[in-house]
Amino acid sequence: MLFHFINVLLQVLLHKSHDLLQDDITLALYNMAAVDFQAFYSSFLPEFLNGCQGLDPHQRTTLARNFTPERDLPSFS
Repeated sequence: MLFHFINVLLQVLLHKSHDLLQDDITLALYNMAAVDFQAFYSSFLPEFLNGCQGLDPHQRTTLARNFTPERDLPSFS
């Protein structure tokens, strides 16, 4: 269920529908991902990228490769 919340918050950031809350949303995302960073980077992130419309396979691969598994808040955000 945690991944559903993370998914919604990432969608909000991508669509900039709540831009005034960007810092708060980023902090919430970080705290949720921090529960299990390994699962976030190895399971959630690839699944999230596969669900993003408008990306071709090469773009998805490039984005996944460029995400570094950062564990501190400034680097994560």
